[in-house]
Amino acid sequence: MLGLEFTDPGFDASILCEFRKRLVQGKVEHLLLDTLLALCKERGWLKARERQRTDSPYVLAKIRAMNRHMCVGEAMRFALGHPCCCGT
Repeated sequence: MLGLEFTDPGFDASILCEFRKRLVQGKVEHLLLDTLLALCKERGWLKARERQRTDSPYVLAKIRAMNRHMCVGEAMRFALGHPCCCGT
């Protein structure tokens, strides 16, 4: 968790798009991936010299669960009378 307030609107999607664009333009996307992989190995999430793969049904299930949590959050925001994240 980020420790943000319940009413925090989060960040605009354009920020992520701009970040990705800057990574590619600076040709440092591999530096980011290598740093992430090193951290994952250091924490024991990946094992050195072994094949890794993503189990797509597991990933899709996590995304579905995240979407459900977002819907619950929006329903609670509506029920409590807080403005929604889209500013309406």
